[in-house]
Amino acid sequence: MGKRFLTQRAQSATLEGVTSNSCPVTSGVPQGTLLGPLLFLLFVNDLPLCMSSLIRLFADDCLLYCTINDSNESLSLQNDLDALSKWERDRQLVFNVEKCHTMCISTGRVVNLGYSYTLNDHTLERVHHYSYLGILLSEDLKWASHVSHVTSSANQTLGVIRRNFRTASVECKSRLYCSLVRPK
Repeated sequence: MGKRFLTQRAQSATLEGVTSNSCPVTSGVPQGTLLGPLLFLLFVNDLPLCMSSLIRLFADDCLLYCTINDSNESLSLQNDLDALSKWERDRQLVFNVEKCHTMCISTGRVVNLGYSYTLNDHTLERVHHYSYLGILLSEDLKWASHVSHVTSSANQTLGVIRRNFRTASVECKSRLYCSLVRPK
């Protein structure tokens, strides 16, 4: 069965009781398996080896970062992005460049070197805030944006509870608050 886990697979779709013809699955790992995430990690494990910048991998997220003080360091980062494109092509993966951004993080005055970074001939948008692993990072490393985002989300959830459970018991409201609002 070991070899058949990744080969000779097929898929079909069912909609309103009608099932499509089966078609072969030629790449990827079966989702929902215990072995799937491990195989993915083994597949991408060599990515940091082709970078001079620092890199963080978490599940299917990749964060590339480095210190940039001059145009040579900007060029070095662009070279890493080009290496990332080559790595992607060699492994027949596709990065969603629309979800790729740049952000200059500094606690002091930001010096704009005027460099635009590209990935697969797509100019990466520079952002001032970016959500990474549930934390809203800002370019000044202050917490105000993250705290505002979290409190807004908690208040929206509290509003849903107030509107939809107006006549519920105090115990029910307390459980909803403790399970849905307070964890935020």
